[in-house]
Amino acid sequence: MSLAQTWMMRGLELKRRGHFEEALQAYDLSLKAEPTYYPAIYNKGNLLFYLKNYIGALAAYELTITLKPDYPEAWFNKGLTFYHLQKLAPSLAAYDQVLALNPKDHEAWTNRGVILGKLHQFKLALTSHQQAINLKADFAVAYFNQAMAFYELKEYQEAFHALKQAVSIDEHLDYPSGFLVYLQLLICEWDNLDNLLSLIKVKIQNNECVGSPFWLLAIVDDPSLLHQASKSWNKNQLNTIYAENDHQQIPFFSRPQKRKIRIGYFSTDFYEHAVMSLMVGVFELHDENQFEIYAFILAPPVNDAMNHRLQMTFKQFIDVNDKSDEEIIGLSRSLGIDIAVDLTGNTRSNRANIFAQRLAPIQVNYLGYPGTMGSHFYDYLIADPILIPLESFIHYSENIVYLPNSYQPNDHKRTIPENKLTRHQYGLRDDQFVFCCFNNNFKINPAIFTSWIKILQAVPNGVLWLLEDTKEAKQNLQKHFANHNIAGDRLIFAKRIPQTEHIERYQLADLFLDTFPYNAHTTASDALWAGLPLITIMGKSFASRVASSLLTAINLPELITNSRAEYELLAIELATNKDKLSAVKHRLRNHRFTTPLFDTKAITTNLENLYKKMNQVHQNYGSPKHV
Repeated sequence: MSLAQTWMMRGLELKRRGHFEEALQAYDLSLKAEPTYYPAIYNKGNLLFYLKNYIGALAAYELTITLKPDYPEAWFNKGLTFYHLQKLAPSLAAYDQVLALNPKDHEAWTNRGVILGKLHQFKLALTSHQQAINLKADFAVAYFNQAMAFYELKEYQEAFHALKQAVSIDEHLDYPSGFLVYLQLLICEWDNLDNLLSLIKVKIQNNECVGSPFWLLAIVDDPSLLHQASKSWNKNQLNTIYAENDHQQIPFFSRPQKRKIRIGYFSTDFYEHAVMSLMVGVFELHDENQFEIYAFILAPPVNDAMNHRLQMTFKQFIDVNDKSDEEIIGLSRSLGIDIAVDLTGNTRSNRANIFAQRLAPIQVNYLGYPGTMGSHFYDYLIADPILIPLESFIHYSENIVYLPNSYQPNDHKRTIPENKLTRHQYGLRDDQFVFCCFNNNFKINPAIFTSWIKILQAVPNGVLWLLEDTKEAKQNLQKHFANHNIAGDRLIFAKRIPQTEHIERYQLADLFLDTFPYNAHTTASDALWAGLPLITIMGKSFASRVASSLLTAINLPELITNSRAEYELLAIELATNKDKLSAVKHRLRNHRFTTPLFDTKAITTNLENLYKKMNQVHQNYGSPKHV
């Protein structure tokens, strides 16, 4: 055995024992003995990768490939490193090179598929995952990745079957159980849902990661359980060395007192999206004399009317979707961002890693995800007293800051619907009492559906008007209807249509029935703006209290109930007492312009006051506090 090989073997053993600095020294001594000994360079790269020194790892893999171009393992790890650096095109090219050298590498095929998915080339991603499965029929990870690609294509039934196949092969896969529940809810397939939920609760209580907490919001109303799910998810996703309970203070240069406060809004959704339809008015009304606002776009840009409107509101509108975490962090710090606001949270394609390493002295979780991020590197969560009462603070990792009315902003520029539509256009009759719920179908669960059935049984001329998300969800909801002996023509589906017409369509309904525990959020604002009363159940979790927050802000607390039984009785009473419903609608129309919910200027001012208080606390104390 040569001296170079001896030192390399020592490096491998030191790494195995966790002595990383000594291992790096051993690899360097190996290369001192033989500078072109590529196995030592390759293994040094692996250790640097393990230590998250991706730039160093990449340099090692590239040098390895220079010395030995036909080394598929080095190409594979080069692709993986580029992926972690968010450099998707060169990552894909590296995996293509792996497959040119070894077409039967099933792991390279599915990793390639994951990258294609990140590039939104989902059909090509499916082909790549299928190739991995063809090579290794019991490859559970490929089936899981295939399920994710089907999900992105909204082929939920196929995603459900692929995920079940993954679980049947390996029941210990990371977080399939939460995804399985979510897929069942997306297609309204509720068989075995209670058993699966019981299993998930046990896993969460045992600090196991069951997947994104977002997947559980429509079926879990326990803020303690959702908090633990968020902590496990972020710990799993970030895989960082940051201590969970430490407030990560990174040294920043002192901000000149007279300089405008710089707010960085970070989101994957700067286009026609629910979050932006709420926030766009705030962006436009920010006080330019006190604030500079910057947009950081974390996903491939979407060229639509909302995107164009948003571009006009920011000092800088910066596309960083293909930048590494380190590049985004460096950019944010170089721009002197004082407050970084995460408008994505625990939803699709989030970049929590950049917040874990500190983008700004103050970091805020707001609006994009209805709950805690479960990580202490978010200093604040913006809420209101209805959403998170004082006794619930214990279930949130962030410091809670209150807006004085509802936490939810609205767009001051949207128009009032003119009500030119007719019921006949949408398959409705004038003699029917139309209960509607235009929430996404995944928010419908067996419990709330049973309440709807009871309401319809008590209101003979009542029909239920739902949004049609997918053909599978429609078919399953029709099946559930039939199982309760309710005539099929009392369940009517609405297609997705442009936003202006959609809001106008609300005026054809008589009463909005909210879902529980995941309430209507933007959908609730739309209904109230259109003059349609909404009844809700106020639960314990953030997501189950949003509609109550909105109804309180518009001064209609009588539409808030505290149980399914109360909810059912109120719906039946309003449907059978025309005078009472008419009075509620009259108050709603009057309150629309006299209460805080749709006062965009007021909520912008209140939000700015919060930002100023956060900044003042940081300047005076350093550590965040409840405001």
